Amino acid sequence: MIGTLVLVGLLAPVGDRPAPVLQPEVPPIELGEDRPSPRGGTIERDGHVAERFTAEGQVARYTFEAEKGELSLFDVGTWGYSRGWKCRAGLKILDGEGETLAASR
Repeated sequence: MIGTLVLVGLLAPVGDRPAPVLQPEVPPIELGEDRPSPRGGTIERDGHVAERFTAEGQVARYTFEAEKGELSLFDVGTWGYSRGWKCRAGLKILDGEGETLAASR
């Protein structure tokens, strides 16, 4: 069976725009030392991990095995749930001696 998806956008001119809604101030987020860091661990072949970072600057380390010449694909996704805050992550791949092989932010 072959399906077809058709998306139709209905556009209509708008004469007057509504007034913007005023938002309350962004509440402060406490960044204390007592927030647990992600536990890290091992990524198995064709595996994945999901962790929660609860403070700025936290680091999680995961080990994985790859054979010489093998292509390993990694993707890091981040989401920020507090209004007014941005979230981004860095990824660094180290060899067995701790030398950086690849890095992205």
